[in-house]
Amino acid sequence: MDLPELHPGRGLVVRTAVAIALAVTVIGGLGMWVVSTSSASSLRAQIEDSNRRQADRLAAILEREVASGIGQDQVLEALQKSLEAGPVDEAGYVCVMDAEGATLCQRGSMAESTVPAASSMVHRTPVHGTNWTVCVHTFEAYLRDRLTAVRRSVLRLGIPVGVLIALLGTAAARWAVRGYERRIEEANRDLETRVAARTSDLERALRDLSAAQESLVRNEKMVLLGQLVGSLAHELNNPLTAVIGYASLARMREKDPAVALQMAEIQKAAERCAALIRTFLSFARNQPPTPSVRDLNAIILDATRLIDGKLRSSRVTLELRLGDGLPPVKADPLQIEQVVVNLVNNARQALEGAKRRGTVTVRSAVEDGHLAVHVSDDGPGLPESVRAHLFEPFHTTKAEGQGTGLGLSICRRFVEAHGGRIALERTGPEGTEFRFDLPVAAGRLVPTEPSQVVS
Repeated sequence: MDLPELHPGRGLVVRTAVAIALAVTVIGGLGMWVVSTSSASSLRAQIEDSNRRQADRLAAILEREVASGIGQDQVLEALQKSLEAGPVDEAGYVCVMDAEGATLCQRGSMAESTVPAASSMVHRTPVHGTNWTVCVHTFEAYLRDRLTAVRRSVLRLGIPVGVLIALLGTAAARWAVRGYERRIEEANRDLETRVAARTSDLERALRDLSAAQESLVRNEKMVLLGQLVGSLAHELNNPLTAVIGYASLARMREKDPAVALQMAEIQKAAERCAALIRTFLSFARNQPPTPSVRDLNAIILDATRLIDGKLRSSRVTLELRLGDGLPPVKADPLQIEQVVVNLVNNARQALEGAKRRGTVTVRSAVEDGHLAVHVSDDGPGLPESVRAHLFEPFHTTKAEGQGTGLGLSICRRFVEAHGGRIALERTGPEGTEFRFDLPVAAGRLVPTEPSQVVS
């Protein structure tokens, strides 16, 4: 076979190609040997299974006949006649022996003397109710003959297959020689591509490491925040308890209805402060909410009343589009109220930062089987660079002193704690819209209860 001229190292390439062809041939031979061995094992397993099934079937017949009341001698005599009536099996024999090993009846030649004490080609099944044992034995010589026939069949197939493999290996070697230089060039290009990809992976890993370090710093800040909130809760609860108590006492003693109403407002505001402290303490401690079945629209109205004064001072119009006949929601009203306050306040500050009047719209509806709340504005929108980090703690786009970067992070934790989700729906020159969903609750609405001061 003519090989193409390459370069002074052609001899090495040719020898390598020939070695490859020989290796392929040897591998093909080994494959045939494996196939032969596997076939032999499969044949032995088939014979063993056949012996077992035959012995079990004959033992079951004998047990049934003996149990029917027929004498054992008559059963053996009938079995012997049945065995003699069948064809002679040169592959082995079937017999019934008693406890002393004496043969009571048999079929087949016993040229290999008695039944071996232990052999994989012998299967013994005891006949219950008697001292008999059914033995089915396949001669090793028969098995060897069958295995020899199998190996010959494999070899008859393997020789042309081996030749074909050798020819294919030679053709592959010739192709390898012709493409030697071309593959070297391809390998060089592939190496350059890998180096570029590896460099990109390293750069990505460095970015991920930097992000992980930033996340670690944020988590440490959250731990410090939890400690700070816990300390503040303890310090603020004592004066709030006094404010609530004295306001309640003054309201009960005051005879002027207008002053009593003012005392009630003071008490209500102090109770709300106490509830907010408890809420943020639960947030810092990562505690679950305490939900009850509520009217979602009522929660939204309570939240907007809290921020209505700021909206008016910023010359921002609040538009409510609350759906009628909404099903109840099982939620912690203070937490959901805080979510609405944070979203509306963010929209107000965005419009205030753009130095123009605008409108904030709060809409509620049932969408996709969930209660959905949309908070949107007609402000300038959010920059592309901040959208991926909106819900990360301590990430803020506001000026120094105007935000802590916790508002949206708190919103996401509160919403997800209720089994819902919050997301940025859209943002652009026409404005920004956030949406959060909450599961629909089954049950009756409960009245609002006054908040309690906790340490």
